[in-house]
This record gives sequence, structure tokens and C-alpha cells, in this order.
Amino acid sequence: MTHLILWRKPVKKTPQALAEEAFALFSIFREAESDFCPNYRAVRRRRDAKPFAWDGESFRKALLGRPVNQGNAQLGELGYSISFFSSLEEKGSVGYRLHTGNCDPKFVDTFVVDIPEAAGSSRLFSPETVEDTFRRCIAVFRPFWGCVDDRGPLEGGYLTGDRKRPRSICWLNYWDAAMALRVGPLRIRRACGAVPETSWRDGVLRTGREPLSRTPERAEILNRLLGLNAFTGSGEAVSPRVGQRDNYD
Repeated sequence: MTHLILWRKPVKKTPQALAEEAFALFSIFREAESDFCPNYRAVRRRRDAKPFAWDGESFRKALLGRPVNQGNAQLGELGYSISFFSSLEEKGSVGYRLHTGNCDPKFVDTFVVDIPEAAGSSRLFSPETVEDTFRRCIAVFRPFWGCVDDRGPLEGGYLTGDRKRPRSICWLNYWDAAMALRVGPLRIRRACGAVPETSWRDGVLRTGREPLSRTPERAEILNRLLGLNAFTGSGEAVSPRVGQRDNYD
């Protein structure tokens, strides 16, 4: 199973703006083959799911109809969540999950796509096209971090405890300008020059033509070159070396 994951910090947007943004994000995946589109809204029992009427108004009502805090003022404004899946056949089904509109800085907005092996050659999820899909999602959701990878996170998570640095490299990585500076422009350039098929453009670091699970030695080399193996769970680096410029794309 490969996962496309985006995280962003709380943003101030009206419910209508959140719904429009979310509809645009999910609509990217309506371009997939019919078996891999977000066809069904998630329900407790898969067999009870019915095809979702895919239009802006139906989507807005579905997203905004049940806020996460369910009217409990003590929980604060935690935003809205919605999930879809593509097929009643669970094994080959693509899963889609969005949490958006959170206002609590302790939490993040998230968008996750779970991509089974059966979808690995589709027009949006193949090794040749998934980077473009990833970039399109980034352009809509505007996260501070994201990845495409077929491995789970390290113990302790994808990021350091302060969410300021990645703890390990993934197949495709998105780092906003602040996070890229903390990793270091020189380190990023050095990694791209030293490891074939590694590229950096507009915040996305691609580490090869296939997931790193198939070439774990590449992951070890890249983590060392990028200094990611120096971070502790507290979010502090053993020997940080932060770049001074952001014009390195």
C-alpha cells in the first residue's frame, strides 16, 4: 500500500471556502479510472455504501453537515472530516480521507490517499504520473509537509516533535520553504548531485523512479547526506546546519 499524505497548519477560512477547496482537491481524483475514483462516502459497513452524487452542493452539505466537535464548545473548533473509497471490493479500493478547518494549533489539517497495489499502474498513481498528482494536490491544499511512500513512518512519526523537520526521507517529499531551510539548501543540492535520479524542484524532493522500500540503501545514503539521521525525538538536531538562502530551486 502506497500513501499520499499532506499536512498543513490551521488556516482561517470560511466554511464555504473550505468546502470549495476540498471539492477541488477531491475532484483531482475524479480523473482516475472509474475503479479508483472517490465513488462512495465511507460508512460503518462497506456493503451499505451507495454511490455519492458528485456535485459541489452535495459535497458541501456532506462535509459541513457534521463538524468534528459535534457542537461541543469545550473541544474548540476542530473543523470537518470526510472520507471516501473507490470500490466495494476492499482489496483494490483506493481510500481518501480529509480533515480540514481545524483551528487548534496542537493539531494539523490532513489529506491522505491510500493507494493499493491494484491502482499502482493507473493514470494518476503510476510511478510516472504520481509526482504530478502530488504536485496538483499541493497546489490546492498548500501544506507545510507531504510525502508519497509505501512504508510506515519511523517510530515517533514522520516529523520531529516540533513538526519543524522530517525525521526520515520518503520516496516523494514536500517541504515548505521553512522546512527546506532547516534541512539545508546545500545538503539538498549535495544529495541531488550524489544520488542518481534524485531531484529537487518547487519544494518536492523525488528520490528515484520507484519507492525507497525497493532500494533501502538509497534511503540510508540520502538520510545521511540530508542530515536526517541526526534528529532526536525532541526535534533538536545533534549538529544542525541550516542553509541561509531560499533561492535554490
